[in-house]
Amino acid sequence: MSSFQHMKARNRSRVLQAIRQSTSGISRASIADRTGLTAASVTNIVTALLQENLVRETKAGASSGGRKPILLQMNNRAQRIVGIDIGSSELRIASAGLDTVLLRSRTIAIPEQVTENTFLSFLTSLLHQFLSEEPEPVLGIGAAVHGIVDRRSGVSVHAPAHGIKGVPLRHALETAFGLPISTCNDVKAMALAESWYGKGRTYDSFLFINAGRGLGAAYVENGRVAEGASGIAGEIGHTLIDPNGVQCSCGASGCLQTLASAEALVRQANEATEHRPYTSGADVAAAAGTDPAAAEALKQIGTWLGYALVNAVHTFNPSAVVFGGGLSRNEQLMETARKAAYPRFLTKHAADTDIHVSTLENSTLRGACSLVLRDHILQEPEA
Repeated sequence: MSSFQHMKARNRSRVLQAIRQSTSGISRASIADRTGLTAASVTNIVTALLQENLVRETKAGASSGGRKPILLQMNNRAQRIVGIDIGSSELRIASAGLDTVLLRSRTIAIPEQVTENTFLSFLTSLLHQFLSEEPEPVLGIGAAVHGIVDRRSGVSVHAPAHGIKGVPLRHALETAFGLPISTCNDVKAMALAESWYGKGRTYDSFLFINAGRGLGAAYVENGRVAEGASGIAGEIGHTLIDPNGVQCSCGASGCLQTLASAEALVRQANEATEHRPYTSGADVAAAAGTDPAAAEALKQIGTWLGYALVNAVHTFNPSAVVFGGGLSRNEQLMETARKAAYPRFLTKHAADTDIHVSTLENSTLRGACSLVLRDHILQEPEA
């Protein structure tokens, strides 16, 4: 991209971001003040955005003297984005407006035995049906995938729950549907949604930790989710703790995920219980009041999650940490994690890092939709 094209794309993105971030509408003059662009540049960009049906004019705003300005908002319901959440056992598809608020969705179980070809056939078939029922134009598709994803190439490098590697996801979807496609790891999608709509909105930098069936993280700074050289930035669940430990889903032994995750919680509770009755972390948490084995497992997992928090804060030094995932919704476990972490922080500043639990619903799907908004509508240039 030439320097002129880069500047043009950046200016368009800045105007759209200003409009997107306004809650009740924003005038052209206010956009110019916020972005530092000239009034003429803002007018030209807004005219193009109106023609693209991405923004709309609304009511007249307050006047400080003279003619009242016409306010601008995102044209949220005129066009749609489709998001896909490819989890370990389920696939969720949803359509959303430009605000990424979900308008309709479907959840489908992923077949237990899949190959690259059967999985792509399964996915494209479901998408064809879903898109055929969509009443508004679709601007693009965003896919958030569990495991390791190379966002630059759009390849699902390793989806351990499905046992498939090197799936050319973006290429397959572009070929099948002729639409702009964005892909990334599910935790990074959740972090993007959190930075735009959740607890991360007020911080220049924060770390999102997804404590669910597995353990993953994503670091966000100045609105950008860190990818790393090959897309594995934030894979704290696969940091090595004990090379002689339990085998992880990634194939290695002794990963942190084998000690601080819902899978670890179930395993530890069942190992201490004769009949191995537990199938989910929620089962263990529900039984913690009556089953000492469940209570002890909950305590141990909470302690390891606290250690993971210390390591993550010392590595990334964020302004805040936001927890998501099923384990984060257990107050007892999170309190154990905080108590385990606090005395082990290197400095008082680290110990005072703001820690939140996400309250954002459907964050993975909203993040998948936000990928399309970021990459193909806001068209944010690479740094």
